[in-house]
Amino acid sequence: MSVSPPSDPTIDVRRQEPFGARLLGGGDARLAGLPPERLLDLVAEHHLVVLRGFTGAATDEEFEEFAGGLGEPVAWNGSRTFYVEAHAEPEDHLFETGFMPIHWDGLYMNAGSAPDLQIFQCLRATDPAVGGATLFCDTTLVLAGADPGTRALWEGLTFRYERPTAGGGVVTREVPLVVPHPRLGHPTLRFSEPVPEDVVIINPTTTTLPRPPAGHDAARIIEGIRRALYDPRHMYAHRWQAGDVVIADNQTLLHTREPYPPGMPRKLRRVTTRLGARFS
Repeated sequence: MSVSPPSDPTIDVRRQEPFGARLLGGGDARLAGLPPERLLDLVAEHHLVVLRGFTGAATDEEFEEFAGGLGEPVAWNGSRTFYVEAHAEPEDHLFETGFMPIHWDGLYMNAGSAPDLQIFQCLRATDPAVGGATLFCDTTLVLAGADPGTRALWEGLTFRYERPTAGGGVVTREVPLVVPHPRLGHPTLRFSEPVPEDVVIINPTTTTLPRPPAGHDAARIIEGIRRALYDPRHMYAHRWQAGDVVIADNQTLLHTREPYPPGMPRKLRRVTTRLGARFS
């Protein structure tokens, strides 16, 4: 199904399942030719926008310029551009190829400072048959599909997240499971799943439910949330092709990585942005 296109009539815009909009370029279609205001409208409506077949943004500086049209870039470790790729000696599970908990970017940032958007660009892609997709969950679909009793239960939950720091300490956050989108107001889920007992990753987040409601078991609650997040009706798997750009609403979606074999050529460039006053 087609949706309202950007101002350039040569660009094909399609709705994808179970959510998101896909813009297909061709010929000499360039990222710089896409109106930022229209892209932001599409993200607000569909929560995920896939751009395929567009040229441009060959360097970090060019990609940062494109992303800067969609918000104020957020620096990670002093750099606006962050590379998502496996390391030979990974210092964090972000740089491994195996299990990654579903989460949102900015969990450990101060309240209200998490990025609004993630803008990814694929530089190298694995063969889709071996894994490496990025999985996005639209939490508005999860909430819409929950029965009234489950929805009421979830609205009363607050999870505690703990993670070791480089200095040997521990950073802790307590976050309600159901929170309103900071700009658009619709309810969303904020959740980082626990690591399964039989899985070992570097620097895992510990997820606990310190105050489960009377008569409810924390482990069963968490498993019910996980099942809902990974339900195919709520989750989109983006199987990367070199050159793809994906713009994701970090405040509405959760995301994770599909495991893939070590040594496969998977490399993404990412810039995250906040939507300041001039984007409101």
